[in-house]
Amino acid sequence: EKLPFGDNSFDMAYSHGVLHHTPGTEEAVAEIRRVLRPGAEARVALYHKDSLYYYYYILYRRGVEQGLFKSKSKEQILSEYSESRAGCPLTKYYTKSDAGALFAQFSKCEVRVNSMVYPEMPLTPEEWGALDDEEMKTYFRAAAELYAQGRARDTGRFVYIRAVK
Repeated sequence: EKLPFGDNSFDMAYSHGVLHHTPGTEEAVAEIRRVLRPGAEARVALYHKDSLYYYYYILYRRGVEQGLFKSKSKEQILSEYSESRAGCPLTKYYTKSDAGALFAQFSKCEVRVNSMVYPEMPLTPEEWGALDDEEMKTYFRAAAELYAQGRARDTGRFVYIRAVK
């Protein structure tokens, strides 16, 4: 969150899968902007909150199927099981809108979501009935519809930001 470089020092900043682990993500993005030269670019990848990975693999499989919601908060489950090894102290997820807001101070900002790269399959209609969380039910219904239409590209694991100072 505090970079040891002078203002306007770099032509590019790149961060893939790092900033969503920092407590002060907003401050870290402000620091990136500070050290970039005018017209320089930041390229950043953050975990995508509206992904099937977030809802299905972490919240549903860990929280519901494994019963972790009985003893842990959603934030604890996300931090502990988002990475390939359990126990990450902090993990945050961002919607496309959240990601764009983080980079609002840049002169230009493009935000996109990658296509799905994992075999992220939505729940069957029978499994939706077992969910207590209306947000998750709604998401899986929408995801199933996207699959049926061949448009599941916005449900990937990362949101990518390309921002120009």
